[in-house]
Amino acid sequence: MTTSFYAKLLQRKKSWTPTCGQRAPVAPGSEDTLGRALALRILEIPVGDWIAGVSRQELALLTPDAVTLLASNVEDEYKHDQALNLAHDTYQLTTPTMQADARTLTARWLSHPDHPIVKAAVLETSVFFVILPMMRFLGGPGLRTISGDISNDESIHVATNRQLAKELGYTWSPSLDRLREETVQWLVSDLDAPGNWGYPEVWIKSSRSLLEQGIAPDLEQTKSYVMPAFFEHRNDDLPMYA
Repeated sequence: MTTSFYAKLLQRKKSWTPTCGQRAPVAPGSEDTLGRALALRILEIPVGDWIAGVSRQELALLTPDAVTLLASNVEDEYKHDQALNLAHDTYQLTTPTMQADARTLTARWLSHPDHPIVKAAVLETSVFFVILPMMRFLGGPGLRTISGDISNDESIHVATNRQLAKELGYTWSPSLDRLREETVQWLVSDLDAPGNWGYPEVWIKSSRSLLEQGIAPDLEQTKSYVMPAFFEHRNDDLPMYA
């Protein structure tokens, strides 16, 4: 029997335990950006809720492998939330203003009318997969470890949600695309760190490229870090979102 696309994704999952270690220096000029990134950890659980909220009628259209994978992906979000909470508490980079802004952005994502699968796909593809390389390139060892642990899960989530959106006939709206861009611009609004990844334009451009093409050429050095991002997998393992 041929193993289904969704079963293959489930087989790629790896067991890991949330950990952060001690606080370590981050790239100078990236403190506020990383603080905002950690403030947005509050979106992890809503993403799981979106996936869990797929209607019975839609679930009936999916294969058993797809339903099993969706349930597993929901569980992942709780582990991600735990790991990012450890990072938030350890690094203490998030200010009350950042937290308030993150709550405002989260409310906008929650209230947006696009389908939950589409919102999850867009958020994970082009916001979370901007944040995770940021944590690798700009953060200390603890943030790099968390980024690597979460990245493998998120690569599977992205592939799942983009394919499901395609199968169910959903796509993102222009207004969701604008919300994505506003979210990333908020993240990097005052980033000024050394190296290629210290420029806001790199991350804004990469977010757009990840959403529209599934690749981020400016982040190709991700391969030298802990865990590959979803855009480093073979194209035939990641269906394009049409």
